[in-house]
Amino acid sequence: MEQTDDLRKPYHTAVMVNAAIIGTLIAYAVIIEILRKQLAPFQGFLEITNFSILRYIFYGVAVVNIFIIRIIGGSLLRKRASDEFKLIKLQLLRASIVIAALCEIPAILGLILFLLSGSVRDYYQLAGVSFILVFLHLPRYGKWEKWAKNPGKNITSCG
Repeated sequence: MEQTDDLRKPYHTAVMVNAAIIGTLIAYAVIIEILRKQLAPFQGFLEITNFSILRYIFYGVAVVNIFIIRIIGGSLLRKRASDEFKLIKLQLLRASIVIAALCEIPAILGLILFLLSGSVRDYYQLAGVSFILVFLHLPRYGKWEKWAKNPGKNITSCG
């Protein structure tokens, strides 16, 4: 009982980090809309001749990022039967924060594409991917508790 109560603090910290990531995705959208209105018609800050190639690269990185989240999440959440509860709590918190940060990468790429070209569509599409990733990987207390109680059992996501 005491161990599961002790798990609540890192869990709440992980939830707050994920909420902050969601907040930044919204803040990016607000910044984009302000720039679009203030600098209308916003064409971006740079003129890139092969922008479509850069777009394909960024979208490819966003897709690869999905697999990276899975791989890194699995490696951060490996445990042994001998792991102490204190270590397990830190692993869960660390993995949740790293995964949340990785979930934000597509939106950051979309923001960069918007700033370079003025293409708001790229931001919203890639931010949509980020929102989906964040919600798929939101920490779930039941899953954390189950993982902490089962020595030697590995999981691939905190969510």
